[in-house]
Amino acid sequence: MKERIITGVIAGILFLGALIWGGTIFMLLMGFICGIGVKELYSMTLSKKKKNIILFILGTLYVVMGFYLFLQARNEQGLAFVLLVLFSIWATDSGAYFVGRKWGKHKLAPSISPNKTIEGSIGGIVVAWIVAIIFQFINPVEPNIVSLFILVTVISAAGQVGDLIESAVKRHVDVKDSGNILPGHGGILDRFDSLLFVFLVLICTPFL
Repeated sequence: MKERIITGVIAGILFLGALIWGGTIFMLLMGFICGIGVKELYSMTLSKKKKNIILFILGTLYVVMGFYLFLQARNEQGLAFVLLVLFSIWATDSGAYFVGRKWGKHKLAPSISPNKTIEGSIGGIVVAWIVAIIFQFINPVEPNIVSLFILVTVISAAGQVGDLIESAVKRHVDVKDSGNILPGHGGILDRFDSLLFVFLVLICTPFL
């Protein structure tokens, strides 16, 4: 737990610092992280005896496009929008975990992620709403509360789907974590699984 907290704090400060700074620094960081993500994907799909070239190709397109859209959102939609997305994803993860532990009874996707529950999923969305409302008062992003609720619902739901997608891939290739670059947290894809899918979904909506 201590290792996980230390890694989270250090990585969080570096990542948020680059995100806030923007420009070339953030672009280079995104390129570096994306490269590690592709490397992790290679290790999971092509470095084993049972190689899966199709999964590697599709996964690479998925990862590269997701990080590109993240960078594009920072440059075009602005820092406040990206922070809202991040806070909504983090709030969803925390809300789903704690609500699921307290009240979770009905499994969400037992064959993919046995610990996730429907109650936790709903709780994650509700906590994301609360965090988004607070964020909206501090730094308004959406023109009204209705559009904010729609945006955050899309982000929260898509983030949970993204998490399930990565869990399904890891289960398919029989690995616990995508990598070990982040002690106590796993790999880059373990940390960015929700975010990648969120931005791929947002590009199909009026929000990005």
